[in-house]
Amino acid sequence: MKTKLKTIFYAVVVALPLLAGCGGGGGRGGEARGPVLSLTSPAANSTVTDVEFNNDAFRIEVTFADQSGISMATLRATIKVDNESPVDITSYFARSGNKIVTDNISEVTKTLFDVRLNDRTRKVTVVISLDDVMENPAAMTAEFIVVPGGGSGGSGGTPPAPPPGF
Repeated sequence: MKTKLKTIFYAVVVALPLLAGCGGGGGRGGEARGPVLSLTSPAANSTVTDVEFNNDAFRIEVTFADQSGISMATLRATIKVDNESPVDITSYFARSGNKIVTDNISEVTKTLFDVRLNDRTRKVTVVISLDDVMENPAAMTAEFIVVPGGGSGGSGGTPPAPPPGF
């Protein structure tokens, strides 16, 4: 009887970790964390002029690193200027290799402020979230600065310093 109880005890001890799944994977196996996201264009904490920001060629590019691949169906992206409300830009992104890149984002950037009247530095915040195919979530918040640079209200000269605290 004592031998049977020991056998059952050891069987339970061995089976419990298997039933719980792999460490950190929640029973799904695979990697324990989501993709690593990085704002690469414009680079995080960089400076662009308001003319560049409103140009048709302007793109937002986010690089990701993930062994499982990403699920574009879970992508959520917003952009906001200064303390204004975030604007959903999810539909402007498409996957290109290990990047997600905007197309026609100037349709949005041109509505955020009037470049012709811009005479001040602005902080732009981009927020991206998505899951990999194993449902591991990832999120990124990155900022860059937009400075007056050529609109009729812009200085066109040396860009001003970033706002305090940036």
